[in-house]
Amino acid sequence: MSYKALYRTYRPQTFEEMAGQKHILRTLQNAVRENKIAHAYLFTGPRGTGKTSMAKLLAKTLNCEGDNKPCNECENCKEIMDGSHPDVVEIDAASNNGVDEVRNLIDKVKYSPILGKYKVYIIDEVHMMSTGAFNALLKTLEEPPEHVVFILATTEPHKVLPTIVSRCQRFDFGRISLNDIKERVKVVLEKENVSYEDGVIDLIGELCDGGMRDALSILDQAIAYAGNDLKCSHIREIYGVTSLKEKIELLNYVSEGNEEKIMEKIASYDDKGVDLTRLTIGLIDLLKEVIVYKNSRNASVLKVINTSSINEFKEQSVNKMFEWINVLVEALANYKKVNAPKSFFELACLKMVNCKDRREMYVVREEPRVEVIENKKVEEKVIVKEEKPVLHEEKKVVEEVKEVVREETRVDVSHETVSPISSEERYIPTEEELLNVLVQATKEDLVAAKQKWVILPKYMNSMATAKVTALLLQGLPVAAAKNMLVLVYENETYLNRVNFVNIHHEMNNFLKALYNENMMCYCVTREDFIKLKDTYMDLRSRKALPSPKAIKFEEEVEDKDEGLEFGKKVFGDFLQVKEE
Repeated sequence: MSYKALYRTYRPQTFEEMAGQKHILRTLQNAVRENKIAHAYLFTGPRGTGKTSMAKLLAKTLNCEGDNKPCNECENCKEIMDGSHPDVVEIDAASNNGVDEVRNLIDKVKYSPILGKYKVYIIDEVHMMSTGAFNALLKTLEEPPEHVVFILATTEPHKVLPTIVSRCQRFDFGRISLNDIKERVKVVLEKENVSYEDGVIDLIGELCDGGMRDALSILDQAIAYAGNDLKCSHIREIYGVTSLKEKIELLNYVSEGNEEKIMEKIASYDDKGVDLTRLTIGLIDLLKEVIVYKNSRNASVLKVINTSSINEFKEQSVNKMFEWINVLVEALANYKKVNAPKSFFELACLKMVNCKDRREMYVVREEPRVEVIENKKVEEKVIVKEEKPVLHEEKKVVEEVKEVVREETRVDVSHETVSPISSEERYIPTEEELLNVLVQATKEDLVAAKQKWVILPKYMNSMATAKVTALLLQGLPVAAAKNMLVLVYENETYLNRVNFVNIHHEMNNFLKALYNENMMCYCVTREDFIKLKDTYMDLRSRKALPSPKAIKFEEEVEDKDEGLEFGKKVFGDFLQVKEE
């Protein structure tokens, strides 16, 4: 006999075995006890929360011949559990959603039950039925025979016709609580004779997102991977989950402003296949609990972190942690727009580094206050908060930079006043040049480029470098090699600006000063870069890649090095020139 999955093996066979959904259990048990059976039920809720299991339990209960229903011992109960009972019909609406299938079902409804007291029709994923099929079912639902009960199940109730919903008793299944899931998983582990490390059940409960079926599927996969001795590390390896220690370590790097370590950490997550969406949610939950604990000093509220782990977490103000949460929530929303959320996660961590505590926005000073009380002057000092003067300077710089960006991106849409720009005025990289970068590109060079991008915002504070920095920051390094760099631009307006010969020359000079060596920067759209990668992979598969070529830079005039001059302009006294 073939292997039977755990979620099928341990499907609840009595109401007591059902995990969660206590309000639904009580209502249905009372209805059966008092013989107040509705002719149609609608079970809605997320996947794996017990809708189909509850439907089968209700079908058994309605047809059970024993005293304690369902008894699982009478003929009706046994045949329903085996799936061979003629009066309990399961229909998958995803594959049987047409009018003809529903009419065939309706023709059989009028016949009396063969073995049991009721004919029970369980229609799963009912929202998949066509409008015609719904309309065909409508009349039968409105006036069904007394011996028929319909149980409709769906994860998307908003797609079910309102006329159908109004003829059913609706039960909303919520996500199963973590405690209920842990209790059930523990029972299954004991019955399967599997030993497990402390924390395994908690980790499974965290991963299953309130679905009992998902919890048992995760457990099934973990047992197949690790055998009968489960450890937390096995679960993390399979599902790319980070430990609490790693999350705290990342947040501590953010607190220290150690951008190099942050990028290294994220690169290691990428290598291990960590689910960044789940990691982001985990960081939000962790910060939330730290905030609650800081305000309440009540350890009973801690579910994700414990008091000893909180001591490892570098001290942060509540205000700053709220700012971090806002950044992470924003990143989480952006993940849905892309296939690979790594870039958004990197940017979120860098934003968190630069988050200011709201308390840092004020200075505290004391001012004397004089009052006259009973003909006596009483002087006392009051605390006054005011914005730091430095913030006004920062705002001024920010506004100046914004104005530069606006000037650089302003486009006149009037066809009468804009003259066409000739191709000679722009620098458009050729496919040969771009392929030359990919042929020589290394992961180390790309990591180095991204680390340079981390520090670029510092040069936004100088009007001498704000323009070129703003344009560079709009691009994302996607490939890098010795003296070469490819940037992808999502916004074509910025790309059009950076490809002007004079601006491109200025960018290369800035990068030369930044890298302390000659750099050639190639700027393309994401769409063009994807096509380039396809070309590269095709050539590589045919072993027809071009030979790598070194970049030939223009010979520099001895008395005036443009890169050196630009470097002095950007870095001032910090630039050190070493003689060969």
